[in-house]
Amino acid sequence: MPWPAEARRWLPRGPWIRLRPVASRREVWPQLAAFLAWLVGSLLGAWMVPSPEGHGTHEQLRLPACSVMELLRRPCPGCGLTTSVSATLHGRLAEAFRAHPFGPPLYALATVGAWLAFWAWARRLRLSLDTPGMNRAVVAVLGSFLLYGLIRFLLGRPG
Repeated sequence: MPWPAEARRWLPRGPWIRLRPVASRREVWPQLAAFLAWLVGSLLGAWMVPSPEGHGTHEQLRLPACSVMELLRRPCPGCGLTTSVSATLHGRLAEAFRAHPFGPPLYALATVGAWLAFWAWARRLRLSLDTPGMNRAVVAVLGSFLLYGLIRFLLGRPG
């Protein structure tokens, strides 16, 4: 059943997100799936012990070591990200930023996004992040992440 026009007026609008009413929660189940994926990732991050080397924490999940680090002895752009998120979840922010400075802010953004997705799902709203403002923000963050990764690769230091 469509929402009346007066009920739609309160929906947030702007350059970052769009929310649109839907008839059934089945139409927005991927939003619930995104929240559950964040929840599982958070529980795993809290369960893991951050590696003292600043990278390699993901190996506790029986995942292979970073092939870039193994072959070239240089960190890839993502080296230390799992350690950083795990340290963030353990409340060790200094260690988290040393492992990878993008870890705590990216985890914070993922947390906000996950809860927003859950909130929208619970209210039968389709959450769309495909907006010009969000696209520019994603390009800026991704560009910064890759530039940081390139500099760190060239310097050859993992943290």
